[in-house]
Amino acid sequence: MKLTKYDNKLVKIVTIDDEIFEGIATYNSKDYNYHEFARDEECLQIVNILFFMDYIKDIKVIDNFTTRYSKLEEFIVEDGIDEIIEVIEEDDIYKDRIINYIKDNNLDIINELKERRVVND
Repeated sequence: MKLTKYDNKLVKIVTIDDEIFEGIATYNSKDYNYHEFARDEECLQIVNILFFMDYIKDIKVIDNFTTRYSKLEEFIVEDGIDEIIEVIEEDDIYKDRIINYIKDNNLDIINELKERRVVND
């Protein structure tokens, strides 16, 4: 599997644990990963999550998101309010998906996001 072909593409990744992540992938070379993460292996990165070859069960390019949110948004929310704000400010495409996850799981974070003027709903 050539990971370079997924660089800057909207992808759906299924992990060996059958977790599904959707988002814009960035290709990281072996050299970059060695320098940044002390791992001499190429990978794809979506937001702050690294997907090394041995962790990817399946990957495909998709035209649009296929679900309201994926494991990615769950991880972002679990990382806390600062991570949510950083992701939304960096790339607005995840904003609605993060809000969907928060609302569908009845999490009490929306008011704090409103107070910080990150969301309007």
